Amino acid sequence: MSKALTKTVLERAFEYAGVLLTDPDPTMTPTHVRDFLAATGRPELTSAEVRGPEQRGNQLVYTLHRVTGTKGREPDRKMSALPPRAISVRRAIDKLEARVKAQTEQVSLSLTAPLCALATNSGEHRNLLPTEVVPWVG
Repeated sequence: MSKALTKTVLERAFEYAGVLLTDPDPTMTPTHVRDFLAATGRPELTSAEVRGPEQRGNQLVYTLHRVTGTKGREPDRKMSALPPRAISVRRAIDKLEARVKAQTEQVSLSLTAPLCALATNSGEHRNLLPTEVVPWVG
């Protein structure tokens, strides 16, 4: 008895952040698929690295690994010891804190601005210093 050879066509799949994505077009190269996915709703994949393929059952799985950079910033030693998910969460928190701080400064400026433009002389608006409006300030 002889064994017959069977031909199996392996389907391509792309994995990103633990999610398995189907191949949009088998004629595209893996890099073109990455660019296609980036253009259709996943802009973070623009600079992703394509790794693989790795055979899983009847699929060839390419992994899209997002490359994160520091944009010239000195790498934080404490952050580099954290897992990638914790680093992205920490960065998101830092961005939110910076936005809240900027909005707080904006609000405090908008509260002092009316004090400087309250008075009019002969129909003309004149900017006043806060000490002119409220004498005990300063």
